[in-house]
Amino acid sequence: MCLMFLKTKTDNIFVTSGDDSKIEKSISLGAKGGVNYKKSDWINNLLDLTSGNLNVIIDGTGGDVLNSLIDKISYGGQIVSYGATLGAINNFNMNKFFWKQLTFMGSTMSSDMEFKDMLDYCNYYKLKPVIDSIYNLDEYLNAFLKMAEGKQFGKIVMKND
Repeated sequence: MCLMFLKTKTDNIFVTSGDDSKIEKSISLGAKGGVNYKKSDWINNLLDLTSGNLNVIIDGTGGDVLNSLIDKISYGGQIVSYGATLGAINNFNMNKFFWKQLTFMGSTMSSDMEFKDMLDYCNYYKLKPVIDSIYNLDEYLNAFLKMAEGKQFGKIVMKND
C-alpha cells in the first residue's frame, strides 16, 4: 500500500526488494525503478537510479542498513521507520544525523481516528490494496507458510466463510 499512497503525491518512487519479480511488479504499479538489496553495491545502484537524490526513505527493517542509508540520504532528508525486523542500529552516529539535518519518524498502527482518515484517503483516491492470495480460516497454516516464505506480493487475506 505504501507505493499506492506515494503515487498520490509523486511519480518519483524507487523500491528495494530481495526479489527481482517484486521489483518488476512494483514498476508495473507505478514505481520508477528499483534495486535488489541482495545484490552487491545495491545502495550505490539506488543512488545511480535516483541521480544521487535520496530525499525520503521508508524503511521496515531497521538494523545496521540504516547507518549506510544515513550516509547516502540527501541533506534535509526524511527517514520513516515502521519496523525493525533487523533489530537495533548498532554504532548509530548521531553526528551524521544532525549535521545533515535529517528528520526521523516512527510509525505504528495509529489510532482509530487515523485509521478512519486513511480509509477516507483511500476512498478519495480510489486506492485498492494489492491482494496476493485469499485463504479460508481453516487454511491458516497454508497462509502462514506462504507468509513465512516471503514470496507474496501484496496482502494475504483470511476469510471466514
